[in-house]
Amino acid sequence: MKKIFGILFLLIGLAMIGLGIVALTNTASRNESFEGQVEYEFSENYRSNSNEQQITGFGLVGGGLIFFIIGIVMLATKTKAQRKKETELEVLRKMQQTNNAVQSGQTTTTQTDNSSTQKSTDDKFEQLEKLGKLKEQGLLTDEEFQQLKKTILG
Repeated sequence: MKKIFGILFLLIGLAMIGLGIVALTNTASRNESFEGQVEYEFSENYRSNSNEQQITGFGLVGGGLIFFIIGIVMLATKTKAQRKKETELEVLRKMQQTNNAVQSGQTTTTQTDNSSTQKSTDDKFEQLEKLGKLKEQGLLTDEEFQQLKKTILG
């Protein structure tokens, strides 16, 4: 949904910039003609309309730039759901690496301290909860879930 609004903001911004440029170009070309110069010099109403059109043109260009920048930011940033899924996938990768190391009979070299090799009950519970969520989302099959659960429980 965020991406759709980002694209919408980009398009609105571009349209506003285009309309602002048209308004400014129209004013400039009208003032450069001989009739326009005469009108500008002798008619207060013409001068007022010309100034209003310039202000409108600059306002449209400025507003369009703001909308365009907001659209780019919306397209470039990640949503909370995307960041959460990336975190869950990273946890899954780490669990699979641990599972592969256990299956091949290898021990990890980063865990040299006996206290660090023992997982606390809380850590195991949190990992099992994350596994359950990944399984519910369809990111894990039943077999993978059971294997990783056995690995966590020891």
